[in-house]
Amino acid sequence: MGLGKFKGDSSFKSELIIKIQFTRLNSTDNSMTVNEIRQSTNNYRRKTVQELKDILKTESNTNKVTTLEEMHKIGAIANRAIELTSEILTRDKVSWFMDIEFAHQDTPLNLDALLDADNSNFIHDVIGIYNHLDRDTKRLTDCFVPRYAIN
Repeated sequence: MGLGKFKGDSSFKSELIIKIQFTRLNSTDNSMTVNEIRQSTNNYRRKTVQELKDILKTESNTNKVTTLEEMHKIGAIANRAIELTSEILTRDKVSWFMDIEFAHQDTPLNLDALLDADNSNFIHDVIGIYNHLDRDTKRLTDCFVPRYAIN
């Protein structure tokens, strides 16, 4: 599946909104209330894709974030994780996306190789990330290193 498929469609716009909110919450001043998040999400829904890209670029300047291209790949990895683990885990795309992105920020991943990995190696990495990611510190624990980590 090529990255171009997402450009301009509503799932791409939704992923941009998630990324903006995630970046804002991940910043040093993450004191946003649930109502503030809801309100800003509603405001973002009225924006064009280009406006959202510009907002994301501005938000990204002060935070360690992934690129839009990496975001597409992480989204595709999250979709594949749902597909391959749905019989053993009930997780939504946002949860997988955030876990994989946190892991990628902590231990850079070769996203292309992970996306193209055979099922066994793919499941090893995504389940390992799921099991070993400390969601408070946003770091991998227990010395877990994904097979597709960039050395």
